Amino acid sequence: MESEEILISEIFKALSSPLRIKILKILKEKNICQCEFASLLNENPVNISRAFSGLVDLEIVEGEKRGNKIFPKIKNEKVFKLLEIAEEIAKEIASERVKKYS
Repeated sequence: MESEEILISEIFKALSSPLRIKILKILKEKNICQCEFASLLNENPVNISRAFSGLVDLEIVEGEKRGNKIFPKIKNEKVFKLLEIAEEIAKEIASERVKKYS
């Protein structure tokens, strides 16, 4: 059995990818085919596939197959709480940096 600390670090590692964060933000708003993400994000389809793989491995996202297409959806909505807190921290850091370098 993996330790809690290892799993937590894996979650943060998965969320350390800007591409995965963009994917999660889109999934929060839209239900689209995985194949549409490459053009939507102007990204190589291989990179999109790898990004999804990491999210699926951690059971943050799951894929629903419809015909020959996969429609990803959020499996664990709690990930949005993490992202929301991270965004708040990022804004605070950015604000402090502006003050520091102004």
